Amino acid sequence: MYFIKREEHTMSSTKELLIKIKDAAYNGALPVNDIPIDDIKEAVLAEYTNNANNTTAYQTHLAELQDTIMSIDNTEKNLNNILLFLDSMINHMIYLENYDNLYNKSSLPDNIEPDDEYQYYLNLADYYSAFSSKQCCLCLENAYYHCKDTITKSLLFNKMNTYRKEHDIHINKISIIIVSYNNCYITQQCIYSIRKYCYSGSYEIIVVDNASTDGVTEWLEQQQDIKLIKSSCNLGFPKGCNVGIANSDKNNDIFLLNNDTRLTPNALFWLRMGLYESENTGAAGAVSNYAALLQYINLFYGSIDDYQRFGFVNNIFKDNPFESCTFLSGFAMLIKQSALNKTTLLDEELSPGYYDDDDISFQLLNKGFLLKVCHNSFIYHAGSQSFNQINSDKIQLIYQKNREYLTDKWGFSPDSVRVNTGLPDYIKSSDPDTLINIMELNAHNGTNYGHLKYVHSNINYIGLEQNSAYLKCSINGSNIIHADYFNFDYSVYAGSIDYIIISQYNIFTDTEKDLLHTILQPVLKPTGQILSIIDQPDNN
Repeated sequence: MYFIKREEHTMSSTKELLIKIKDAAYNGALPVNDIPIDDIKEAVLAEYTNNANNTTAYQTHLAELQDTIMSIDNTEKNLNNILLFLDSMINHMIYLENYDNLYNKSSLPDNIEPDDEYQYYLNLADYYSAFSSKQCCLCLENAYYHCKDTITKSLLFNKMNTYRKEHDIHINKISIIIVSYNNCYITQQCIYSIRKYCYSGSYEIIVVDNASTDGVTEWLEQQQDIKLIKSSCNLGFPKGCNVGIANSDKNNDIFLLNNDTRLTPNALFWLRMGLYESENTGAAGAVSNYAALLQYINLFYGSIDDYQRFGFVNNIFKDNPFESCTFLSGFAMLIKQSALNKTTLLDEELSPGYYDDDDISFQLLNKGFLLKVCHNSFIYHAGSQSFNQINSDKIQLIYQKNREYLTDKWGFSPDSVRVNTGLPDYIKSSDPDTLINIMELNAHNGTNYGHLKYVHSNINYIGLEQNSAYLKCSINGSNIIHADYFNFDYSVYAGSIDYIIISQYNIFTDTEKDLLHTILQPVLKPTGQILSIIDQPDNN
């Protein structure tokens, strides 16, 4: 039997301390004159000394750090400058944390918009025409968008419209919903990235401004291509999104997009490709440098340009880019209009935010729709820019309140349906054509099933779950059975199972563990294995 421990990412103590100091300074709890600037300099430099590296990139970054440290001595030490200094120190610590995982920038192309890119999507259209007319049509649209030659562009436009008519295809345009609260520069850059990387005829931008005071409202008022809804108070994220949806074109799909994101080349295109992969796909989500679980990509670059270059090399055709899941993060979630119409939209009881994306994910699953992570759609995400303006203690209270509310609403804790991304590594098969029979106890709503099926397409999965509430929003086709583990009739599976997964192994007593092993042993093939996942207990 193997014991599998869920890996968790932890920040360095230095970075944690810096974040606490920044929060305290921002909220006035720590006066500027009491901030230990010299100690901060010494601590950050010590971290770099302890992780000494002789590569050119590392030494260059160290020189930048030293310049930043010196600059604070020549700058007036007011609150704004101190906060900028602390932000810089925190970013340096993030760089240090992620140094070993940096992508090789030499592999990134210098030109992220080659002149002949339209031909690539025209070829993809031919490929998809054999089995997916809607995805074919999206490829034709993207070829048209990328084409620079006027005559060719006209021919592509006619080809696209002719194909739509011949195959009776309608693909919704998109309403991009952005909720803003201050952070003018960040919001501007998000909108600039939409304009740069999206076909203008395919979307509308709706911004719900939550009573900003930093000039972003005035800037938004001047933009001719933005539908601005001004709120007299801070509505929070869920209600703000709902207001945006209410003001959108009713025939459009809805793209919930955080204002601290930047689109990258073809990111929205591949999200749409994921959304229209099948009729029962209800929502699609991007991968990002700042996201949760399946949507997280561990990378760090020093500039936004480099993230957008990464997007260019990542956002391409891949054999298997769309993965079924039980949760999509709301920072960049594209929802099909027909699916959204069967929900009650975002739950405003979860205002100002946190767990609202869990809830809309569960609503869609409850209605039988699939959620898809699009691994070939990368979107840069700065992360928590709005919530950084709220006291950290208050955030914890909001977090706890919303988690308890959602647990009562659905009958299980939203934290219990987080996928174990390392689990597929323990599933081995010498023959890719041979079915692998897997049984999972504490299968919940199929969160591990989706990832296992994505990595190992040749699995036959049986999930057992004692809390029937999970079954209300399980992955369509996951084959999860409501069962009492100690009184279930396992005889039908006798000697047929390759792997038995026991998730949340530590919720069982020692007596129960012994009994389970006795019960489950006859179910295994002679070469079968039990994989026990050690996780935090969850009794919901």
